Amino acid sequence: MNIFYPVFVLLFYTLAIFAWMGYRRYGAVSRREVPLAYYKTFTGEEPEHLKVLSRHVSNLLEAPLLFYIGSLIAFVTGNTGYAVVLLAWLYVGLRLVHGYIHLGSNVVAWRFRVFVLSMAVLLAYLALIAFGIFGGG
Repeated sequence: MNIFYPVFVLLFYTLAIFAWMGYRRYGAVSRREVPLAYYKTFTGEEPEHLKVLSRHVSNLLEAPLLFYIGSLIAFVTGNTGYAVVLLAWLYVGLRLVHGYIHLGSNVVAWRFRVFVLSMAVLLAYLALIAFGIFGGG
């Protein structure tokens, strides 16, 4: 099983969201919804749809960083068994569901539940990797 399949899915998703944010920001400036000067210092107001998208990009650069590090550690140590890869896919799937909610209906209660679940899966993922290194033999 390849630990890097879920890693690359999340990486490409992140890059797609970055591209979408750039496209949406360019459109907002073109439509004069946001002055170009706003992006010099990010001072002032930005439309809500851009704030949500910007926040989502920030989210993708926070907790997933731990997932990427864990995945590299798993690969380097050869700790890429079925359970580790399954948890990796589960984490990525939950991040995609989180994005669907955040960039769609944005119902905070649903988004929070998915976030908490994804963090629990991430914790289990990292714990399983650590156990495989320190406690498994």
